[in-house]
Amino acid sequence: MTPCVNGETNTKLVKNMMSNQQNGSSPNKGKILVVDDALLHLETVKLYLEADGYEVFCATNTGGAWAILNKDKPDLVLLDVVMPGENGLDLLRNLKVQFPHIGVVLMTAFGSEEIAAMALKLGAFDYIKKPFKYCYLSDVVHKVLTKQNQVKDRNKKIEHLQTELHNKEKLLIDRERLAIVGQMAAGMAHEIKNPLTTIKGFVQLLARSADPATKMYLDIIESETNRMNQVIQDFLQLAKPKSPETKLVTINELIDEMIPMIKHLALINNHDLIVKTEGNIPPVLIDPAQIKQVILNLCQNGMEAMERGGELTIETGFLPEQGEVHLDITDTGCGIQQENFKSVGVPFFTTKADGTGLGLSICFSIVDKHKGRIEIQSQAGSGTTFSVVLPVVK
Repeated sequence: MTPCVNGETNTKLVKNMMSNQQNGSSPNKGKILVVDDALLHLETVKLYLEADGYEVFCATNTGGAWAILNKDKPDLVLLDVVMPGENGLDLLRNLKVQFPHIGVVLMTAFGSEEIAAMALKLGAFDYIKKPFKYCYLSDVVHKVLTKQNQVKDRNKKIEHLQTELHNKEKLLIDRERLAIVGQMAAGMAHEIKNPLTTIKGFVQLLARSADPATKMYLDIIESETNRMNQVIQDFLQLAKPKSPETKLVTINELIDEMIPMIKHLALINNHDLIVKTEGNIPPVLIDPAQIKQVILNLCQNGMEAMERGGELTIETGFLPEQGEVHLDITDTGCGIQQENFKSVGVPFFTTKADGTGLGLSICFSIVDKHKGRIEIQSQAGSGTTFSVVLPVVK
């Protein structure tokens, strides 16, 4: 700690103060700088505050105060108004410019209300009228430090909210731009469908009279045309999704209707299908056709992730506390690499050689329109679980 600073020394008093600092208990409640030209007052304030657990620095003039401010960065300054050289108000004014986060309490003589009011305007937290009872000083310091911490916390929250607001505004602007681009792209995609239909029609016409070698090439053109048309169809569904035509249905009903088709897909791909449906699941308000599309897409993705066979598990359940039903589709495939996790569901992102990256995007879009969500659990090499979570009707 720093002893009282004074050009005109009172050596004995300073030594006593240094002895008190070395023998005192280890403070931890905050750093306090006391600035006053009255050494006896300084020593008394120091003893009381150190006894209460504060680390106390002392200065008898503004020059000494600046030295401590720059070196030790106290949390609070107890400042006398009248001192040799620069007065307390000048120090307060300059201090608030350089160290705005440091709190200041003014110590002023009784009857100096005008000076106290000026100090508050300059940024002081509070003022104490001299003479005052030293036993109350710790309460004042504690109150000011508490208030100061509350202000700091509030400022941090405001700064955090401002950052969030800025990020959301930026996100909104980006979304508006993407929406415009999406509308333009959707219009272009719609226009591309017409010439594709023409190309396909003429290819089929030419194939009727073509020789076998030419017909092979025409079949490739028709196949690629169909693929292009499917990509455009998927993109249009993502860009201009159809509003759900909802009705009350249980997830188990949908699974029962889809089991024959999913079993067939599993059989031809050499996969085992396991179905676990929980009984008494409440109905959900959904568009059955759209949710079937989600289920089929997720099942196909799961099977494609298991190149050498494996198990595909479909499981349903009810979460009564959350008021939600869940449909889990789990594969034992390659899993999702950690670096790809954030990109899952992003349009046109795919790890498949012949994928378009639109299937999962459409699934996320459909489930979102049903006020649900898709959760993903995966570990590279250990498989993946896609959970479709939908709210029950209240």
